[in-house]
Amino acid sequence: MREEDRRAGGDAGQPCVRHSRCQPNQGFDIIEPIMLSAKDNFLEAVKFGRPDYVPYSRRAPIVTIGFFGVNPDDNRPQGVDTWADLWQVRHRHEQEGMMPFPAYHPLENLPDWNDYAWPDPHDPGLYVQAREKVASIADRGDVLLSGSHRSTLLERSWKLVGMENLFIMMLSEPDRIHWLFDRIIEFQLGVAEEYVDLGVEMAALGDDHGTQLAPLFSPELFREFYKPRYERLIGFYKSKGCLIGFHSCGNIVDLVPDFIDLGIDMLNPVQATANDLARVRADTQGRMALQGAVSTATILDGPADRVRQEARERILLLGQQGGYICGPDQGMPYPEKNIEALEQAVAEFGRYPLPVA
Repeated sequence: MREEDRRAGGDAGQPCVRHSRCQPNQGFDIIEPIMLSAKDNFLEAVKFGRPDYVPYSRRAPIVTIGFFGVNPDDNRPQGVDTWADLWQVRHRHEQEGMMPFPAYHPLENLPDWNDYAWPDPHDPGLYVQAREKVASIADRGDVLLSGSHRSTLLERSWKLVGMENLFIMMLSEPDRIHWLFDRIIEFQLGVAEEYVDLGVEMAALGDDHGTQLAPLFSPELFREFYKPRYERLIGFYKSKGCLIGFHSCGNIVDLVPDFIDLGIDMLNPVQATANDLARVRADTQGRMALQGAVSTATILDGPADRVRQEARERILLLGQQGGYICGPDQGMPYPEKNIEALEQAVAEFGRYPLPVA
């Protein structure tokens, strides 16, 4: 340890103010840092504690499980480009490595939605692979077990009825949409019960509420239709001591207060080109961690030096007091040299204490 760091600890046996965790060495005037495990460091970052370093999102100590059908590709037969998922939504694949696109919405032309055959969240067959994955974890103490609720509510509903239909009906037939949303969230609550039985410590919710310029609809509509249902699901997980991660692409600045009020612990991907990152950080500091924020365009286009510079800027802007997990703001098939440059930059520039931006 450097002499200036030793002096920062004051008298022997006193904690070192320059390091997040230090301990005296057997009564001698030597202060040794205690390094956190990757899991503990991640939790310290999420909770605005005292992480040793800014975590890198693509190396996060998280193991994610999901029921069979949580991802549309789960139901895709090999070699087929068009197929139906668990919800009878038909998808088509146009480019490998990218998400499929819904091509058929089963409730769109169904006169009586009571005739729709809802999937059973307690079907044991949906969790066979999830149970096998949990059983394969060598040491649960090293990782956070997370349960996926991809397409939690907004995306699940528009895939069922069509996006334009959904937005029109929120205004023209609100009672019908409230009924639909209640049915969807009942399914998600059933899934949550199964995940908790499997030992999850975190729930990963996700709906894209933003466009490039603004949320898809007003905060008032969000509070009427979406927030009460999220409250039910998040409240269940919170009662079990679980963390909540929430994914929403696009500009979500106006929804951040509601996200905080819901008890969301970590928001991703904090899309860099769609949000005022300084404002988002100011509004969430000490209350909701941020994950992502390094522009996909920068990582795709490069060069590596530009990726490194942006990563450094994001770390200094968003990570000064913890609460930041650095990484890409989208999942893409990135050029290897550019994504490696990002990981190296996080390791180089993300050690605490950070320099002042």
